Amino acid sequence: MTQLVSLRFGGFADRLIDAGIQLLAIVLLIRLLNRVLVLALDRFLRRVGEEQHITLLYGLEPMIRTVVWATGILIFLQNQGVALGAVYASLAGAGIGIGLALKGPLSNFINYLTILFDKPFQIGQFIRFDEDFLGVVERVGIRSSSIRSLSGERIVISNEDLLSKTCLL
Repeated sequence: MTQLVSLRFGGFADRLIDAGIQLLAIVLLIRLLNRVLVLALDRFLRRVGEEQHITLLYGLEPMIRTVVWATGILIFLQNQGVALGAVYASLAGAGIGIGLALKGPLSNFINYLTILFDKPFQIGQFIRFDEDFLGVVERVGIRSSSIRSLSGERIVISNEDLLSKTCLL
């Protein structure tokens, strides 16, 4: 009969080996989750068939990966017994500060997503803007859109103004 013998290194060494194994497992899980999440979103958007959505995914991919990594690191630290109350409070404070600093760019981005997903108008569509301007939508960007007026003039308008003052014809 064979008997299994486990190695004992002492309290600190055992905890260090345990932490190393947990860290390796979390890193592998995070990498797998990142790949599966981005691949699933990519396949879904390709099935929908909108090239702009796929481009948007590639732009958001670093942010998605960062959120998954930050969550994984916080889970690892919590499993190691680190008190995370101060970390969560710091993250909340930083989130408020970043939110105030990025109010304008975030508003532009949300307006872009509104145009992209809700499709109140599309490229090539004839619209009336602010009751004075008539034209065809040429381009929709993250911050602004351009309209070619009837007289041939190119009008660049912020997406926020365009969403609030557009009438379809």
